[in-house]
Amino acid sequence: MRTKIKHQLLGLLICILILPNVYGKDDISSAYKAFSNADYHKAKDLYESVINNIESSSEDKITSYQKLAYFAWKINENIDESRRFTELAFAIDPSIVNTMIFQAKYELAANNFEEAGNLIERALQSNPSEKATQKIRMAKANIDLQEAIYQVNNKIPLDREKLAKSLKIAEAISMSNIGDLDYAEIQLGLALLVKDGESAYKAWKNYFIISKGEKAEGILQIAENKLAHGFKYLNDDQAGDSDRNDLIVGLANSRFYRYADLMSNDVPLNDASENAEITDIKFYYEFCLAIDALSTNYHRDVIMNGLSDEKREAFYNQLDEIKQKLLTNLSWPNGATKLSNSNFDDELYQRFGTIFKDVKPYYNFHGKVGLFFMAHTISDKNIVVEQFGYKADVHFVELDFLFANSLTSWFFETKTGGVGGWNEGSLIVQMRRAYSDRPILYWERISDQEQKMSWKKRISELKITDEEIAKKNPYAYLPGLKNSMRYHAVLKLKNSLEKQGLTGDDLRMAFISEFKSKTFQSNIIGHEGRHRIDGKHRLVFEPFCRNYEYRAKLSEILQSNDPLFTLAFNPIYYSGIEGSSKHAYGGKKIVTQLVDWMNANQNTIAGFNQKRPTLPQLELLSEQQLIAAINTMEPLNSWKRKINPYIIVLLIVGLLIGGIFKLIKRRIRRRKNSI
Repeated sequence: MRTKIKHQLLGLLICILILPNVYGKDDISSAYKAFSNADYHKAKDLYESVINNIESSSEDKITSYQKLAYFAWKINENIDESRRFTELAFAIDPSIVNTMIFQAKYELAANNFEEAGNLIERALQSNPSEKATQKIRMAKANIDLQEAIYQVNNKIPLDREKLAKSLKIAEAISMSNIGDLDYAEIQLGLALLVKDGESAYKAWKNYFIISKGEKAEGILQIAENKLAHGFKYLNDDQAGDSDRNDLIVGLANSRFYRYADLMSNDVPLNDASENAEITDIKFYYEFCLAIDALSTNYHRDVIMNGLSDEKREAFYNQLDEIKQKLLTNLSWPNGATKLSNSNFDDELYQRFGTIFKDVKPYYNFHGKVGLFFMAHTISDKNIVVEQFGYKADVHFVELDFLFANSLTSWFFETKTGGVGGWNEGSLIVQMRRAYSDRPILYWERISDQEQKMSWKKRISELKITDEEIAKKNPYAYLPGLKNSMRYHAVLKLKNSLEKQGLTGDDLRMAFISEFKSKTFQSNIIGHEGRHRIDGKHRLVFEPFCRNYEYRAKLSEILQSNDPLFTLAFNPIYYSGIEGSSKHAYGGKKIVTQLVDWMNANQNTIAGFNQKRPTLPQLELLSEQQLIAAINTMEPLNSWKRKINPYIIVLLIVGLLIGGIFKLIKRRIRRRKNSI
């Protein structure tokens, strides 16, 4: 017994001795995992342990100091503590540009404009790359913009000469980075304050990806009509109150409520008092800020101290008070009406393009905490989708300009509410910011020669591994194949636009616009449209239909205006196909059937090598062959389309009920006979 105890103690001692080494390797990944789960306390402890571990690398320590500086500002609102951690990171390596940019952002949020500017100057002295230099200079332009907004709102005189210099820098960078929404927004703000209508119009069109010579569509068309007039007279001393009001209303109608409020404060009225439309815009923006502050305080409390029913109840009570204040302040031409929550949402949607995402109770992994936010429509249209002879109405809405972020999205500082979109009946919602960076990423990968060569080299390396993976699993996810498909898809897109004579900024704008158009056609018209058709016409019984997502993925390709692009970029053939969800099942089923189709049609595929695994040769398929293969899988192309699953379910239920009645009758007869 004593020997056994000795052995156990010896084993425990060995574990204690080797534990620091194990954690020295794993702490940073564990900390990142905790951070990714928005688990503040655990992440903070783990980042601190990385710093205190003598075996941690300098890189890991810098990362940890950066995260602790972020926590000090974001969670604890302690700017001094944040500065201390940033300086410790800076002491390890003063050349890390992001260390200074991050802290400058925190200083800016605290209205410490001078400190933020000094940090940016330090960043510029670190000999950054050309791309990093642009990022730093735009950060400085944004500091100047935010300081000016603060001054306008607090009636402090502006240094418009300084702002004009910032605008010149911001415009040059923004217009060479078409599609970067943050850059365009900064340029627009500066142009408005400098009263440069031409620059403001360029920035506005850039923000909404509207090519030179083209006009906005839908709800943005109404805004543009106002703004075209408002921008024209922005720097005209003879402009009247109606010109000013057109500018403010146009900004509000395109959901730039912050800038609409800014212009109402910066551009004084000549004669008349503020009209009801402008006053309503100002009251609405005040409402947006109040809800955003309420949500931020709630998240901060929950992250630090946990959730309780009382906190959740208090949140909704305060939310109701803020809503009621807005209702009281708004103008009501036909008389104010007492509104319910649903009517309130409808009223704000009609007046301001507001969409609320509110899943009660307010939940997240911390408990029930986190899905409440509001954003604004920039595209709002009704579409008739037709597939295989079936039609369905789709109400598509694209949202931007988020307020009152969800908990995790607030914690990570993303502008999506933590979702890419959702659907409710015929309504299909897409969060713009969840997709806006993707076209830019691939434009730069294919246009920047250094990035392009690096990508091609990486693809070649991955393809070697692909062959080995495919020999073991003929239907596996192959990262080399996926990257190669994307490379050729974007190269084909870029080449097709160049053949149209497009170059420079026009080429970049067209690439981003086409990328977005292809994604919309396959994801919304194809995928979501198929769900709508299957539901409306009861072609599937979703709760029991394993093929629910499979059918929608087939439609993504068949309804696409570029099937090979869709296969490359949509989650059809993707890294998650080995999962257990309906999406994974659908993707895996399509890939399996594609491989089987290729095996059965080897002689028709140019360049097919029978000695190699089939899946790595997927790129040999032409667009016509891909469509032909997918058509063989499509249920609505076969006799099965004539059978409505709901009828089958009803027949089965009817047979069961009939069987039960027969059984009851038999038992009744037996009882009578026994009597």
